[in-house]
Amino acid sequence: YAEAEACYLKTLKINQEVHGAEHPSVAAILQELAKLCTSQRKSEEARLYQERATAIFQKSVEAAEKQAGAEEALTLELS
Repeated sequence: YAEAEACYLKTLKINQEVHGAEHPSVAAILQELAKLCTSQRKSEEARLYQERATAIFQKSVEAAEKQAGAEEALTLELS
């Protein structure tokens, strides 16, 4: 777990430097960190990673809606 966490944190840092802190690729890494923390029963840390990832994804969806001029809201739900 420690090695995996170190790799995710290194990847997170690189992605933030390359893409910025609000990029969806950063959110994807945060989600993986949340899963890793959950498997280690670090629930508070997992919650924080997941909340940050969700906020980034939400901003991304809102930006896509605004850019497309969508009349209907985009969702991440599968039908």
